[in-house]
Amino acid sequence: MKKNIRFYSFIVVVSLVLLASCSKNEVTNITLNKSTANYTIGQTDSLISTISASGDLDKYSQTWTTSNSSVATVKNGLVTAINVGTVSISVQAGGKKATCEVTVTDKINPALTKGILGYYGDVYGTASDTIPNNESKNFVIYLAGAGVNLNNYFAGTDDRVMIEVNTPTSATDVLPSGTYDIMTQLSQGQLLPYTIVPAYQASGEPWGTWYFGSGSNDVVAGNIVVSQSNSIYTIQYNLIDYYGNTISGTYQGTLVYYDGTTASASPVLKNKIKLHSTATVVSSLNLKRR
Repeated sequence: MKKNIRFYSFIVVVSLVLLASCSKNEVTNITLNKSTANYTIGQTDSLISTISASGDLDKYSQTWTTSNSSVATVKNGLVTAINVGTVSISVQAGGKKATCEVTVTDKINPALTKGILGYYGDVYGTASDTIPNNESKNFVIYLAGAGVNLNNYFAGTDDRVMIEVNTPTSATDVLPSGTYDIMTQLSQGQLLPYTIVPAYQASGEPWGTWYFGSGSNDVVAGNIVVSQSNSIYTIQYNLIDYYGNTISGTYQGTLVYYDGTTASASPVLKNKIKLHSTATVVSSLNLKRR
């Protein structure tokens, strides 16, 4: 009887050894959360990979590659769009591979359906400086897509455009019609009527002209054409951001007016829009770009 027990025990041990020798550590599949993606120049996005494997997953590292690094780069799944074109972003592990086909463009056409017109007076102090003919008043046009809450400082995920303009000193509650060209540089002498203030940062906050949507893009060139009839504005915008993307389209509709020079806040925008202040604007001519 004892001999039989030993014999059966030997069979069990041999079976376990054979089963262990037959098991494999291997990747059975790898996938990405996107098979195609569209970006604009300068935009970044994370691709997420999922690995299926038998055995120990820690044995397999992932290798990310791009078919053209001049169009888009990738590092640990983080894609950065560089230039217009198409490119394949791939991840590989244990002999398995997944690919996302990426298209990079330089065109942004936001769908803007509502807006605010903020009036900030002579916030840059043009009336008191010694520069001739630069006296102007300051407005900010806030335009946004349908999914944005204008009562909560642009909260939402839709497109948003902020355009800061200088107007003749006679303007206080209506944006004058005309063509507004972006200033070639941020300087006190260029705060002329019918100009646009380019993007800059002061105290870490965005000021001037920006696009917020697929990224936070600071606008550095371009123009807008404004016309107004019976409280309906038509604003054609053709702006160029830091990366060379064109942000273009036409907004037509009303603009909720907000007087940022008053002590009491508008019921619509109370304490929500980040107002210009004398302290902020004085320091803004120590201009901080990206």
